[in-house]
Amino acid sequence: MDNIKFSIFDFFAYLIPGSIILLAFTVIFNPFLTKVVDLGKQFKGIDISTGLVAIVVSYVIGFAADSVGSWLYTYTVCKLLGSPKPDMKDGLTFSEQRALLRQFSPDNFQAIHNWKVLKTMSHNLSCAFLILTLSIFIKTFQAATVQRAEWLLLTLIALCMSIIFMHRAHIFDAWHYRNLATTVKALHLEEKALKEAHL
Repeated sequence: MDNIKFSIFDFFAYLIPGSIILLAFTVIFNPFLTKVVDLGKQFKGIDISTGLVAIVVSYVIGFAADSVGSWLYTYTVCKLLGSPKPDMKDGLTFSEQRALLRQFSPDNFQAIHNWKVLKTMSHNLSCAFLILTLSIFIKTFQAATVQRAEWLLLTLIALCMSIIFMHRAHIFDAWHYRNLATTVKALHLEEKALKEAHL
């Protein structure tokens, strides 16, 4: 527990997605928000205490959204693009590979684990932008006719961002599994473990 600290991972994986989702709620529930240019006005005049509360709420929302993002990634992207995991007909399981890497090559373990970190960041940002897409789309029909084009354009931009981030999540995940198997094989970690077991 003493080693728990806020990191760049928390910032991109939880705080930013949570802030985007908080913005999505603002878009839907603020009746005075009628133009896209009014979005920036929502943040004017915010004092320090309100800002700190917004940061805490954003982090909590982002942390909760992680489960949704992971679910979306597993049951949408992995179904459409295929599993990022290579076929394991024989040999070590992925858990065994991680255990060997963590035991015999912690630096490589951390480097390869970073791909999983980036994957989590990406699917959480994708989830946040998808929620923002839905909120802006709803706002499109609440806005006056002359304002609908700009809201619709913003909807398309948010949707594109969601798709891009989810695709990046799949790429990062695939790199993780590919590098995991390659590193374990290249460093002969299974042989090292067997030698230690017989000592």
